[in-house]
Amino acid sequence: MKTIVNLMGWACLCVFMTACRYKIETFNNGNASGGELRSPFQNVFAHISEKHYLKINGKTYRGVAGGNPYCLEIPELHSVLFVTGNEDNGSVKFHIVNRETGREAVINGGQLHFGGDIGAPRKPGEPYTDFVLMANSNELTLASQGSTARMVIVLNLSSN
Repeated sequence: MKTIVNLMGWACLCVFMTACRYKIETFNNGNASGGELRSPFQNVFAHISEKHYLKINGKTYRGVAGGNPYCLEIPELHSVLFVTGNEDNGSVKFHIVNRETGREAVINGGQLHFGGDIGAPRKPGEPYTDFVLMANSNELTLASQGSTARMVIVLNLSSN
């Protein structure tokens, strides 16, 4: 009986520590803020991957890809673009939020590999960067630059 109680106690502690994520804000530019969602386990196990969040217009998005500031500015559309989800399970989503109206368009990206290099400390077009190539009211052209190849993604905005 004592063994069962101990196991139950450890299981509850593990669930509690996993579920209790806390925010560490790493940037705030007035219009948006974001950072890490840390678990108490990360203080013990250093190689647990970090989850990120982004807060825009009062709405918090979890599981945001890339690095600080976790979004790309699209001045032509008065918007920002960020990516959530996971390409491995086909749940990538492109979010385009208009800063003036608050309107959000979400486009399913399936298994596209984009977003992991948002916020890279390099200029757009250099290796390992994700960036906006062109934007207008009908479509948004994105690029993911690898070490030797560039992947171009065109998002149709007219259907959203």
